[in-house]
Amino acid sequence: MKFNLLVGISQINSRRGKSFGTGNVQAMRHLADLMSQLGFEGDLIDLPNGSRNPGMASPFSINSGFALNADELDLNAVDELGPELEIHGHLAQINAHYSQHFRDNRALSFQLKRSLMPWVLEHCRQAFEAKDGFAGAAYKDFAQQASYWLEDYVLFQAAVEAGLGESELLGLSVPKKREALVATQGTRMNYHRYVQFLCYQQRSSLLAHLKKLGIGLIANLPFGVDLLSADVLFHPEAFDLTRQIGCSPEPQNGYPEQAWGMPLYRERSAGLEHYLSAKMQWLSQISTGLFLDHMVGWCGQYALPRGAKTEPGKVLGAFLSEDPQERETNILWYLDLVLSKGLKILGEVAGDFERVEATKQGALKRIEQGADIALMRIPRWEHKENRVVPLKDYPKESLVAVETHDTSTLLQYLVNHKGRHEDFESTWNLLEFCRRVLGLPLHLSQLPLKTEQLSDDFCDEVVRRLSCGSQAEHFAMTLPSLLSWLSADYRNASKHNNINVMPGTSGEVGNEEGNWSFFSPPIELLEDPKLAQRVQSFSKRSYRPFEPFKEVGAGPNFSVIWAESSGREIIYLDDLDCFRVYRGQRLGLPGLMELSLANETDQLKEGLLFLNEVLDLARPGGYFFEDLNQTGALYRHPNAELREHGLYYRMEPGQIHHFLVWPVS
Repeated sequence: MKFNLLVGISQINSRRGKSFGTGNVQAMRHLADLMSQLGFEGDLIDLPNGSRNPGMASPFSINSGFALNADELDLNAVDELGPELEIHGHLAQINAHYSQHFRDNRALSFQLKRSLMPWVLEHCRQAFEAKDGFAGAAYKDFAQQASYWLEDYVLFQAAVEAGLGESELLGLSVPKKREALVATQGTRMNYHRYVQFLCYQQRSSLLAHLKKLGIGLIANLPFGVDLLSADVLFHPEAFDLTRQIGCSPEPQNGYPEQAWGMPLYRERSAGLEHYLSAKMQWLSQISTGLFLDHMVGWCGQYALPRGAKTEPGKVLGAFLSEDPQERETNILWYLDLVLSKGLKILGEVAGDFERVEATKQGALKRIEQGADIALMRIPRWEHKENRVVPLKDYPKESLVAVETHDTSTLLQYLVNHKGRHEDFESTWNLLEFCRRVLGLPLHLSQLPLKTEQLSDDFCDEVVRRLSCGSQAEHFAMTLPSLLSWLSADYRNASKHNNINVMPGTSGEVGNEEGNWSFFSPPIELLEDPKLAQRVQSFSKRSYRPFEPFKEVGAGPNFSVIWAESSGREIIYLDDLDCFRVYRGQRLGLPGLMELSLANETDQLKEGLLFLNEVLDLARPGGYFFEDLNQTGALYRHPNAELREHGLYYRMEPGQIHHFLVWPVS
């Protein structure tokens, strides 16, 4: 059972792997080393690391389905960047100054790196070509692995740098125009070849290191690529340029129609099959599996005219097919392509109900045949018969994801704070989530939680329940979210703890002032012996099911809940209004249960509570009731008395009684 971490390489806050403004592949290696030392049996799920539009902060603005992202290069590992290089001393001074000035700053600076990197790498390219260069064995091996896409990509990059517009870029498929550009842009094409060679070397080295540690590297694969990209320009057999991919209106989820500006795939065509086979073969060289973003898109696309702009109240697009059998055929066709290259699949299955169901059915067919596929489930969103699904009811073929790259973190959810906004969730939804998913003995008046109530042992128990409470093969948290739960210094609702600063928004917000612009808390926290010991208690997952809290009918504003205590620790609110884990002598008693009563009115309440549906009152004997809110208060009630008269209570306004209950032996 895997405990996976969702990370963005550039956002990993590691002193071993941070230079010129962002993290790099060395930061990912550092994180993997720490995971191995702490006993994590899991994988690293990497946010898209492909080449992308540098003018956007989001890593999903992919301008190639193959090329890698130079932002994440570790310059210290570039062979050509030695003391003999003229700029070496200058770089050392710049990096030392940056590291000193921003030592504890959690803000990223893509602008700094993107202004320095081309200058640095151009000097390195010249040194590379002065040696064996493109005739060397290592480069030839890379060029062979990348033969399907490399020359198209470097030509495209050089053309964009030369200022060619859209119509001119589309003309590059004409041999004479292509030859003319090659004749004038050979140096820049060599630059991009060299950069991709470095990226491949470092990514391959990272993958080999992770494999030695027993850690997988899961590449995040967005559904589409940019309209103006090398893939689209040079593979018209795979893409329909007259239409764009979008998202159908989802009134049940509160989403309007969306136009995504990416060209349509030619579904199940020979051209698309050839393109995707090459793509999966390439990805199999640099990762062990794929996280498929918007997996339902492969079930069947939602198409709009290419230039369509969505408007409220209008529906401009339509599904290519609404036939359930065709949709299932589509998803099976795609899954088989991925699986044929030896890649495991983690699938994000979200969207309109019909495509979600068809996608699940197709994936389950392959799972039953032994395929390594897990379908993502977000506990706060999973409902059945209008109730939140308890963790123990999740099937094995699930990826239980506490949060995604573009949602609020779990901590933000519980304190009802999202990015820059408060009160984004109904307290009734929070209450049901806490009782049924986290197994917490909470009442409406206690929500949302406050960060000052969250003790270390409480936080550890919450993460342990999420990690071990389901039989799902895969579990995932975002790295900054996990670190914020572990460290009191970072345990807050700050947007700094989001991967996407303003969840639910695109990368157009901008690099330096919006999304994707913060480091995680420092991963060196995991080197602290006390914290490391805590992490080890839940990093190796083993299934420990526990019962959610259930309601007992007790009247308006008088809340009564109960649960069996097996499979989890007991959490209570101490006299300092802080949540603690119970360490008392009652642990392990046969038949131990929890019962919590709350008077949520502004008046004194007294009466009789009948517990026939909770306790076995037909047996002889009785039950002990120990009140955790009043230390030392212990009551014994015979079953005959409880059957006939019920449990008497008298409670002040706002008062809570949280009882441990166990049968008299």
